[in-house]
Amino acid sequence: MTYQKYRIDLDDAEMHQLKALLDSSKLELSASLKVKINSPKVIKITDNKREATSSANKKRTADAKKKIKETVALMELELKRGFSKKITYYGISKKSGVHIDTVKKYHFV
Repeated sequence: MTYQKYRIDLDDAEMHQLKALLDSSKLELSASLKVKINSPKVIKITDNKREATSSANKKRTADAKKKIKETVALMELELKRGFSKKITYYGISKKSGVHIDTVKKYHFV
């Protein structure tokens, strides 16, 4: 049997509400769980982490848009040559390798 670790991200208000709920209930908690609830690990989010996340998201978005644009141009050429009947979100998704929801988000028909 493999053991997994879980993390619940709570803000201050939610943590205090959870502690109050557990204090008011008659539940018996294990000693290790009591220690973890009473001394939670504080997660620090720095400006560098925010900037890295933002730039990574922008790069992924740009890559997806580029793939979609190139695929649509290729499919339009095939349409003009008579190799395909129409351009669909599904077709763009299959040819570009981008998820269909992403194609719907960034391709304006």
